[in-house]
Amino acid sequence: MIVRNQRKNNRFYFSLAHGVFIIANTSIVDIIYENMAETGMAWYHYIWLESVMEHIAEHDLTPDDFEYVFENYHSEGVSRSTGRPMRLGETADGRDMAVVFEWVEKDVSVMPVTAYEVGA
Repeated sequence: MIVRNQRKNNRFYFSLAHGVFIIANTSIVDIIYENMAETGMAWYHYIWLESVMEHIAEHDLTPDDFEYVFENYHSEGVSRSTGRPMRLGETADGRDMAVVFEWVEKDVSVMPVTAYEVGA
């Protein structure tokens, strides 16, 4: 399970629960940017922690709901309670939802924090 990542000396380090994995001389960011250039569309790398998936399930939401709203949002803001970025939108089935997240790598890698229905 990835808990954070970092780029140093042109190597991309992923800190894992069970150790450190290194991708030498490249990064997932490079791979993502190549994919974006080829397809002409945004592509995000989601870093899901089991605890976050369990937490949003308590709100009757799924990782797919989170990712759909994240990618198809209608407004952005900042969470009043945490100061983290958030996006507001509708799930594929029409529920209004807020998703709170952290950028691990700006505009590429996203770590979901929470998600909840708004106006429910």
